[in-house]
Amino acid sequence: MKKKTVAAAFALLLVGLGAFGVHAHQQNKAYHGATETSRALLLGRALAGETGESWTIAAERKIADYIISGAYSSGNQAAVAVFKQEDDKYKLLTAGQHAADEVITDALSIDGEPYQIAWFQGVQTEYAEISYTVPGQTQDVRRHDTADMNIICEKAPAKEYTVHAAYFDSNGSKYE
Repeated sequence: MKKKTVAAAFALLLVGLGAFGVHAHQQNKAYHGATETSRALLLGRALAGETGESWTIAAERKIADYIISGAYSSGNQAAVAVFKQEDDKYKLLTAGQHAADEVITDALSIDGEPYQIAWFQGVQTEYAEISYTVPGQTQDVRRHDTADMNIICEKAPAKEYTVHAAYFDSNGSKYE
């Protein structure tokens, strides 16, 4: 009788460990970063903290082995996140959380080259103007179509610079 009880307990333990393994595998699979949904989950895990906010990716741009995602949260926040491909997965490298009505600008390095990104989740805009100042010299203003609320990502003019981004809606209202 004792052998049957031990065998039954052992079988139950194996079933429990198997179920845990399947659950852990499914959880890991959900955070692979290869799909927009899984990147939103990775972003939520990184930024939600105690708030439990969910994140939705609104715009993405791929450059080399990187995906740059613009997202908004259920708590009226916005973020730009950078994911890097590693085999068939994408790893979250960086993400900055901002108010949803804030113009987000950030610098990043892609394969050793400096890039500047800008994104605005606040309202629908028609275009953006990006201006750079390289020490001692103001560069020409660069104009970008933003009707699709896309992420602006361009090579930076130098390793050291300052940037200003302004977005304009169809009524001429300016967002900085």
